[in-house]
Amino acid sequence: MLGLAKRTGARFFQASTSEIYGDPTISPQPEVYWGNVNPIGIRSCYDEGKRAAETLAFYPPTVLTVDKSNEILKYEVFGPVAPIVTFENDDEAITLANDSDFGLISYVYSGELGRAIRVAEAIDSGMVAINRGMISDPAAPFGGNKQSGLGREGGFDGIHEFLQTKYIGVEI
Repeated sequence: MLGLAKRTGARFFQASTSEIYGDPTISPQPEVYWGNVNPIGIRSCYDEGKRAAETLAFYPPTVLTVDKSNEILKYEVFGPVAPIVTFENDDEAITLANDSDFGLISYVYSGELGRAIRVAEAIDSGMVAINRGMISDPAAPFGGNKQSGLGREGGFDGIHEFLQTKYIGVEI
């Protein structure tokens, strides 16, 4: 599993470095950081990216390899931070994914589509992307589970958040 995690992390890192983040008129563009996080969580990755964050007023894309018990896995990080963790089997991966009070979006990467769909169905999040990085689509409902929000916006389901249903019973 560790070899797969390293290859996946390397591909993710490479993809992150090929994009422009933030204001494209700022030169030089921020670097992408890849590092390990200490037990207190995101603090050490902040230190690694401190220079870029201070000069550009945003957090640089960061790929992290973390232990299964790392606190970063318990929170929604609204920033370009990708923690990569290894697991022994699908059940452990699902347990790790669901062991959070949040559930906006999850990502599943697999060469076996049936397996990926089974895992996606078992993950408690409002959206699951399978083998893709961008999931947003104007025609799809957007929203999370648990502490990541109630309801949906966008798509057919989203309009229902703005409607009220009324039942009228008539005897003829």
